[in-house]
Amino acid sequence: MVFTIGVSALTSEVKTKIDEAISVSMKSAGRAKLAGPLAYCVHELVDNAIKANIKRMYFAELGLDISDSRDYAAGMIGFRESALRGDSGYLNLQKESGLYVKLVLRMCENRFHISIRNNAIATSSELARIQNRLSPVWRNGNLNDVMDRVFDDGEGAGFGLVSLSMLLGKIGLHESRLVICVSDTETIARLTVPVGKRFAMDDTGIEPVTSTV
Repeated sequence: MVFTIGVSALTSEVKTKIDEAISVSMKSAGRAKLAGPLAYCVHELVDNAIKANIKRMYFAELGLDISDSRDYAAGMIGFRESALRGDSGYLNLQKESGLYVKLVLRMCENRFHISIRNNAIATSSELARIQNRLSPVWRNGNLNDVMDRVFDDGEGAGFGLVSLSMLLGKIGLHESRLVICVSDTETIARLTVPVGKRFAMDDTGIEPVTSTV
């Protein structure tokens, strides 16, 4: 089974479609209990991809180079308040700006593949920040302590990816199962979930995707 959807906003309708597709897939694989946690992870990854698109539009509007460290710092000062508001209008301008987010869910043999792609190519500093949020070091941390340590006001708190990493740890998925990388044209988040009976949830038999595709 393959489920593909283009997403410009994470509305309740879109969330329901995603949840239903994951639920059907997990039930068919005998892993129904994973449906809720995986849906949360997909929501978070899709939301981050949408925010990355909005960030590009916002920086372009200000005439700033997102790959320049000084421009990046200047642009992020007002990004959260100005661009992430529901009424900012950026969500509706993604298609017009040539930006997209695509979610693909695919069941293949004993593995469930989740892929979120967007054509806002992450910079090296953004990738480093993402990897920090997904670091295994957070997996066994105290929730309040983690929030104090990772809060990033400019980026929109930054706790979503940390909570995602913690959740994956709680359901027994090794950190190598989630890879966020870039190609020449896209930023790709890939999550591979073993679902066959012969797989233990902490199995690391699937080779992680390399940093480029």
